[in-house]
Amino acid sequence: MSSIETVDVIDFRTSPDAYRHWRFAVDGPVATLTMQVDPAGGLRDDYELKLNSYDLSVDIELYDAVQRLRFEHP
Repeated sequence: MSSIETVDVIDFRTSPDAYRHWRFAVDGPVATLTMQVDPAGGLRDDYELKLNSYDLSVDIELYDAVQRLRFEHP
């Protein structure tokens, strides 16, 4: 008998208005990126993030913010 394992698909698409862990602001030539972790914003529901936690959900948003700075606000 074989068992089939299910795998959760992670969506890497995001935008500043959907960020749960970062605050992103651009004012002229100055950009501000502030880390503000949402304890309930991890990829899974079985753990709580701490204020200085870092999981893939935080990294996905950070990557998106850096790419936006590089290409939309060079």
